[in-house]
Amino acid sequence: MQKRFYADKTAIGSLRLLLFGVFVITVVGLYVLFLWLHRTYPEYFRIDITTVPEVIIIAAIIILTALYIVIAAIILPRWFDEARYSVSFEEICAETGVIVHSSRHMMMSSVQYITRARFLLWVVVVIHASGGLMAVPFMSKKDSDEFIKKCEYYLSNRGGL
Repeated sequence: MQKRFYADKTAIGSLRLLLFGVFVITVVGLYVLFLWLHRTYPEYFRIDITTVPEVIIIAAIIILTALYIVIAAIILPRWFDEARYSVSFEEICAETGVIVHSSRHMMMSSVQYITRARFLLWVVVVIHASGGLMAVPFMSKKDSDEFIKKCEYYLSNRGGL
């Protein structure tokens, strides 16, 4: 029997906050660069027309703003809608993606051990197998507990773990 799990949507808020912090730091850094250029090369910026560095910095801020809006408003919610994980007696499957959908499968027979990592509101289950590992990110604590119990149940029935 196959049990399906989904990404926990409460992590979207903290990811948006982190993304916003990176966005603000980058825009402030660009503004500081702009001020530094004005202070370091005052004779270059005396002319009344817009200079190339000003155009580049303004364009970078506009592009970063548009990128932030697209990622925070469209890509993150869509990724969380598309992310699904399943556990069965034969395999563990993770399906994710927004533009490019990927499906990762790991045979239960190759699983060696399973760990869980928590950072703030994010829970990531990491499945270690012979030859690699599979990360199952952004699960709720309740789902990650059930996911690990299902995996342990299937592994104990095969005679491993």
